[in-house]
Amino acid sequence: MIYGILSVVMKIEKIDTSQIKDLPTAIQVIELLLEQNRLLSKRVAELEKKVAELSKNSSNSSKSPSSDIVKPPQERRQPGKRKQGGQPGHKGAEQKRIPPDKVDFIEELELCACPDCGRQLSKKRHDDVLIQQVAELVDKPIKVTEYRGYGHLCPDCNVIHYSALPDDVIEAQLLGPKLQALTAYMKGELYASYRGVRRFFNDVLDFDISQGTLANTIKRVSWALAPIHEELSGHIRKEKVLHIDETGWKDRKVKYWVWIFCTSRIALFSIDKSRGSKVLKRILGETFDGAIISDFFGAYIKYANPKQQFCLAHLIRDIKFLITLPDKATQVFGEQLLQYFKKIFDTWHEREIITPLQFTRRMNQHKKQLDILLQETVIPDDHAARLAKRMNKHWHSIFRFTNEPDTFEPTNNQGEQTIRIATMLRRHTQGTRSEWGRRWTEHILTVLQTCHKQNRSAYHFIHQAIRAHYFKEQTPSLLPIYT
Repeated sequence: MIYGILSVVMKIEKIDTSQIKDLPTAIQVIELLLEQNRLLSKRVAELEKKVAELSKNSSNSSKSPSSDIVKPPQERRQPGKRKQGGQPGHKGAEQKRIPPDKVDFIEELELCACPDCGRQLSKKRHDDVLIQQVAELVDKPIKVTEYRGYGHLCPDCNVIHYSALPDDVIEAQLLGPKLQALTAYMKGELYASYRGVRRFFNDVLDFDISQGTLANTIKRVSWALAPIHEELSGHIRKEKVLHIDETGWKDRKVKYWVWIFCTSRIALFSIDKSRGSKVLKRILGETFDGAIISDFFGAYIKYANPKQQFCLAHLIRDIKFLITLPDKATQVFGEQLLQYFKKIFDTWHEREIITPLQFTRRMNQHKKQLDILLQETVIPDDHAARLAKRMNKHWHSIFRFTNEPDTFEPTNNQGEQTIRIATMLRRHTQGTRSEWGRRWTEHILTVLQTCHKQNRSAYHFIHQAIRAHYFKEQTPSLLPIYT
C-alpha cells in the first residue's frame, strides 16, 4: 500500500523510483514530503497575511479614504429596487422664498381685461397674489472708479502735494475689499486655481486681471487673517474638549502635515513638518487641562493627556481587518468583538430615551462581557494579539465616554469631517510652494471652517477682516460665544 502511494507521488515529483529499495528509504521520502508540505503551508499563510495587509482600506483600517486608490466596483443596483429621486420619508430641500429685505425691486403686474373673453375686470384686487421671484446678474457687476489726484506746488515748501485718496480706498491696490474677499473665498472654499479665478473674472465679471495681481491679493488677505488665527491659537488651550486629527500635505514635494484642533464651534488649522507630539506641545503646551479625542496614533499616546478618549471608529476598522485574515479563530474573535461594540453603540444611541442609570448599567454590562472575551480567548494571530494588547492597555481611554457621556463622544468624526477640507484642497492644488503659502492655507481654512461651525458667512467675515486690516476698524473675532 505504502509503495503504491509513493509511486504516484514520485511520478508527480519526478523522483527516480529505482532509489527506493526498502521501507526505511520510503519512510524517509514521506518525511521529506511532509516537511515540504509544512514549509509550503507556512509560506501560504505568510502570503495570505500579506494579501490581507495589501487589502487594507479606509473601511477596515485607520487609513484615510483618500488612500483608497483602487476601489472595488460597487454592485449594480437591481432595476426597480430603488426609484430615482427623493425617497419616501425623505425631507425635501426646496428653495425658500427670498425675504423682503433681500429683494431689490418689486414690479406690480396689473391685469385690465379677461384673457379669455376680453371683458374689463374690476379694479378691486383679489386677496390671492401670484408671486414669482427672479434673481439675475446685472450687466456690469463690477464698478471701476479712477481716482485722479492732481499735484499742486507749495510756493513756500517748493514741494508738489497730491490730493489724498478717499478713506475707503486701499492705496496702490486694484481690487477693493469686497473683490479681495471674493478672490480669497474662491481660492479657499471653492479650491479654485489662480487660472480658474482669472477666467471667472474675465468670463463672468468682464474684468481683465493678471495672475500676479491675484497672487498678491491672496498674500495680503493672509496678512489680514493672521491676527485672527493667532487669537484663536491662544484660545484653543482653554477649551474643555478638543477633537484632533492630522493629514498629509506637500510643499514643493516636501512632506508636511496639516493638523486640526476643533470643537463644535471652532477649527484651528496648523501646518507643520512634524507629525510628532512636539506639535501638540507647541499648540497646547506641555500639558493640556482639557480632554482630547483622537485616534491611536503614537503622537497622542506619547503626549499622554490624562483625559484621553480614543476613537472607537478607528478601533472598529482594525477589528474588521481581523475578519479578512485567513485564520478561522482570528475571524471568530473579530466577529465577537464587533458584536459587543455594536451593543455599545446601540446603547450610546439610546441614551436620550433611557435613564442615566439604565445607560450606566448597560454600558458596564457590555464592558464586562468584552473584558471576559479579551482575557479568556486564546489569540494565536499577531494582528489580533496586538489589538487585544492595545485594548487592555488603553481600556479607560477607550471607554471614558461611557462614564461621562455629556463630555465625550466615542468617535473622532468631528475632527475627521473638519479636516476633510484640507484633503480636498490638497487634491486640487497639489499643496503649496512657499512658507507664506502654508501660512495662507492655515489662515483661510481656519476662517472657513470656523465660520461654517458658527453659521456665519465666511465671505463677509473675510471682508470685515480686510477692512479692519487697512482702515483701522475693529478686527472681527472667531472666539466662540457659549450660551
